[in-house]
Amino acid sequence: MALVPKLELRQGQQLVMTPQLQQAIRLLQLSNVELCTFVEAEVERNGTTSRERRYYLASMPLDPLLFARAVRSHWHIENRLHWVLDVVFHEDLSRLRSGNGPQNMATVRHMAINLLRAATDKHSLKVRRKSAAWDTAYLEAILRQNA
Repeated sequence: MALVPKLELRQGQQLVMTPQLQQAIRLLQLSNVELCTFVEAEVERNGTTSRERRYYLASMPLDPLLFARAVRSHWHIENRLHWVLDVVFHEDLSRLRSGNGPQNMATVRHMAINLLRAATDKHSLKVRRKSAAWDTAYLEAILRQNA
C-alpha cells in the first residue's frame, strides 16, 4: 500500500472567474509560471458539507510532498502574522491609505508584535496590547523586555 500525501485545510477561499482572472490566466500561459495544482478542502459545519478548491501557481513543477510543505508554509505565515495583525491590531479597519502612512504603521505594528511576543507572561497578544495601553508600568516592562 503506497502512502499518498493528504492535505486538509479548514480555511479556504473560492475562485470566481472574473475577466481579470481570465486575463491573468492568459498571461500565465505566455510566461514560465504555471498552474501547479489545486487543493480541495472538504469542510463540515453544522451537518452541512462544503467543498472548496484553491489553485496555486509555481514557477517550477512540485512533487506532492514539496507542494504540501509550500502550502502549509503559506498558511503558517497567514496565521502567524496577518491574522494577528487583523485580530490584535484591527489592521483591516485601518483608514491609512495614502503616502507613507500605511508602510510606517505596518512597521510599527510589526515591532509591537515582536515586543509583545517576547513577553513571558501567559496572556494573549491582545491582552498584552491592551494591558500595555492601560498600565504604563507594564508598557515599560514590555519595552525593556522584562515582562
